[in-house]
Amino acid sequence: MSVVRALVQGARAVTASAGYAAAIVLLGGTLLWIVVEEVVGSNDFDLLARGSVVSLGILVLVCALGEPLRIAADRALLLRDALRAAEGTTPPDSERRPLETGPHPALMPAGIAGIIVGGICLPIGVLLAADDREALLARILVPVVAAVLLAGGIVIVRWSRGRGRGRQRWEERLSVASARWAPPVRPVPRAHEQRRFRVLEISAIVCQIGVYVFLGGVLMRQPGRFADRRTWDEPGEQAIDGLIASGALVIAIPVAIAFAAHGALLLWAAIRDGRTVRALERGQRVRLEHVDAVLLDAGPLERASVITGVIGWVVASYGWSPLFMAGIASSAAVEHLLPLRALSLPGLALVAAAWLMGGVGAARSRARRARVQAVLLRDPLPAEDGHGPTDRSAVAVRDTVLLADRPRE
Repeated sequence: MSVVRALVQGARAVTASAGYAAAIVLLGGTLLWIVVEEVVGSNDFDLLARGSVVSLGILVLVCALGEPLRIAADRALLLRDALRAAEGTTPPDSERRPLETGPHPALMPAGIAGIIVGGICLPIGVLLAADDREALLARILVPVVAAVLLAGGIVIVRWSRGRGRGRQRWEERLSVASARWAPPVRPVPRAHEQRRFRVLEISAIVCQIGVYVFLGGVLMRQPGRFADRRTWDEPGEQAIDGLIASGALVIAIPVAIAFAAHGALLLWAAIRDGRTVRALERGQRVRLEHVDAVLLDAGPLERASVITGVIGWVVASYGWSPLFMAGIASSAAVEHLLPLRALSLPGLALVAAAWLMGGVGAARSRARRARVQAVLLRDPLPAEDGHGPTDRSAVAVRDTVLLADRPRE
């Protein structure tokens, strides 16, 4: 795997993690804002939460534009590698599918997003440019960035449309590459073993209970969006505070447990993948779902990089918040919160480290897959949902003939 492709795949820790971080900032910030307002009564977090809305927009933009562009770049590099591969080298099914799909389904949403954002921001930028009271940097950057987004979105949409030149060119290059492929190895349905999804499902059930308890306290305080806030006697107020605090706690505890369990599963997956590859190369018997995990799943280091990127974006978003709060409230009201700007640099450093981790993890995963594919004459088909049910009896039968699928010495 080339360094460029490893970095492109590792960039998922920057782009996709920005979307996850945006959801955490929105939902977690809303949850904390209600708890602090109802239980503590502090105004500082209210300012911080409102200031993070702009940061939320930045994260959404990074994900909405960056992730489709990253996917398109990764598929373009995948096609380049397929064209440069030796005669008779057939990519596995997990690579043939994105090659057949091409980058255009990923590029089209990015182009549409660029047109929408640029079309909205360009008139605003023109008004800013004509206003002498605004800062010179804003008067230059806003219209220029909006115009670039609008023009770039139009170009991408035209290039990626059904009869566009981009699709025609991709089909021509793919036909050249596929003509050199040997017949693919025998494809088989995937065997699933996805413990992390079971952990998430259990955590989601517990979180739902916490949400119901939390909303019970909120509705006792204000039964509707436009309804008047209700006041209760002292036992009633204590009950409301208890419901809101306990509901938030019931939500937070399973989330923390899920993160800890996911970290433990990542560590176990790293150990298991290494053992699986070494066992196959020594001719020892292994479980088929472990082989499928090496061939099809993102590596443990890649998944850890996404988590690191999410943490980095969340930290950075609250570090940026004081920069935007001055436009919401007076400078004096937010002056004591300005030290939070120190969070920006560590947060961005975590995002950069996540990118590096993702690139290294992608290269390691590709090397392990190559070692496994050198031993087995089987090509597992990726599951549509990634963690669906499987026919366990069929898996047991395939386990018994796994050694028969290996190349003869």
